[in-house]
Amino acid sequence: MQKKSRKERMKDLLSQVAAMTDQQREELSKGVPIINPDGRYLSPRNQMLLLLQIDSPTIVGGYKQWKQHGRQVRKGESGSLIFFPVGPKDKESGEIEDAERFYTGIVFDISQTEEINPEQDPVNTWEKETFFNAEAENAEDLEPGFSVEHR
Repeated sequence: MQKKSRKERMKDLLSQVAAMTDQQREELSKGVPIINPDGRYLSPRNQMLLLLQIDSPTIVGGYKQWKQHGRQVRKGESGSLIFFPVGPKDKESGEIEDAERFYTGIVFDISQTEEINPEQDPVNTWEKETFFNAEAENAEDLEPGFSVEHR
């Protein structure tokens, strides 16, 4: 059996929500509010979609969002589908003013992530090496463990 596409998975989830009575939808969305790593609440529709996919979601974010917050999605974890808006952003708040359209995105619950150890993160190591090698004139200017390359 082939794995369902993202579009087919979302269509199935929306069919489940559409088949619910108003009372069932209200009961489903009565749980703990679900937020993203930035502390923003998800829309009621996205909360319902997540509750159909995860037993008890709490804080959910995309792969890059978790990286920005010092967490890494564990290898082998499967994400959940939600809608995210696309449109012009307010210059002050950074919030989308009027969503022109919606796309599907994949998010992971915090329980599917682990804290990144900065000493073992190759991205952070590379950034430090690049920064310090570019800025240092002498080896004394470097943090311990870094070296100067002369070209």
